[in-house]
Amino acid sequence: MLRHEQRGVLLNAIAGSHSALGDSEQAFAHMVSALHEARPSRAPGFDVVLHCNLSNELMQLGDAEAALAQVDEGLARCRRLANRGCWRRC
Repeated sequence: MLRHEQRGVLLNAIAGSHSALGDSEQAFAHMVSALHEARPSRAPGFDVVLHCNLSNELMQLGDAEAALAQVDEGLARCRRLANRGCWRRC
């Protein structure tokens, strides 16, 4: 059995395959599942990557407003990491 963060990474990889094939709906669905598995407390920083990936798929689906919301959430989480001393600059 995979731990939560490991399932998140696997789901994100599957999402990337769907994205490469042009199937943004499936990619988006897998990324949302990955985000659920890789909560910030379990995998700090990986959730930021997932928000960026979600933003890309939302742009592919034509939802720029939702894509920008994902970028904003990713940046907010990045700032929280920076505040914890994980990153020097974000």
